[in-house]
Amino acid sequence: MAERFSRRGLFKLSLAVGASSVVATNDTSDGPNLAEAVSRLIAKRQAVEEEVSATLFLEHPFQESVSREAQGFVEEAPVTQGQSPQGALDQGPGPENSDATFPNNNSKIERPKWDEATLRNPVRRIIIDQPLVGLTIDDGYLVPDETLDLLIEKKTSATFFMLGSNLQRNPYFVLKALDARYEFGNHTFSHRLLTTLGNSDVEREIKRTEEVLGQIAPGVTTQPFFRPPGGVYDSRVIETVAKLGFRSILWNVSGDAGSMTAEQLNGHYLSLVDAAKPSPWGSIILTHFQPKTLRLLSTVIDGLRKRGIEPVSLSRLFNASG
Repeated sequence: MAERFSRRGLFKLSLAVGASSVVATNDTSDGPNLAEAVSRLIAKRQAVEEEVSATLFLEHPFQESVSREAQGFVEEAPVTQGQSPQGALDQGPGPENSDATFPNNNSKIERPKWDEATLRNPVRRIIIDQPLVGLTIDDGYLVPDETLDLLIEKKTSATFFMLGSNLQRNPYFVLKALDARYEFGNHTFSHRLLTTLGNSDVEREIKRTEEVLGQIAPGVTTQPFFRPPGGVYDSRVIETVAKLGFRSILWNVSGDAGSMTAEQLNGHYLSLVDAAKPSPWGSIILTHFQPKTLRLLSTVIDGLRKRGIEPVSLSRLFNASG
């Protein structure tokens, strides 16, 4: 008889599968040579991940809308319309809550509640009087678990715009992230450029991702945060997603989808934050789940904190706008 796993059950099942893989590796390893064999496997995996990451970004290139102003892009939008809830914000993940028991604590994160006019208003950054920037991580093809572990270690909150297809492939990651009080936005199911789709297909891409998350973690939603694949959109797309209860969240700091190395990207991200006008505060940073970003993320977080700036989730960022 079919049985639906609880979150705790799925969590334990995932751990069991991982443990059995380790046992299998030990059983087939050659005693003293185990460490050397594991080291070779790790090096090979890293090389393959780099190659796959580069291929994925060729297949899903980073693109932006050609004319932001013509499409009503809000470059620096104070969030004055609608209601932003006051009260409990996400307190930031960390060791003290990363091992919390199920069900997850996601309900403690209050998300913005926007009226219809605000939902139709895309935003790249906001104006706030607190030293905060929004940290967002997209797609989820590679290294999501390693990225999450790093964020928890750094006690840094963020918002994940993972594809629905990647949520579906990695329910353990979803539960672990929610348990550590991270939040998810909607990035469509398959990363198709929405300007090439009809309204019904646009709706299907968004609804399918919402349904996948709800199946993994009932009651959890991606609303109201939406990010169009490649940053490509038009007025029709904005209108369609707004009717579904989503606001399009873009960015003003990015770069890891290009050809720069992790070392180059570190200085690149921080220089863009420094150059943000009228202030770095309220910027929205775009990164991706990929190996080179994983290598630079800790340094970028440290660099922001040395500047007195804290990277936070979108919910906390928008709540800070008052």
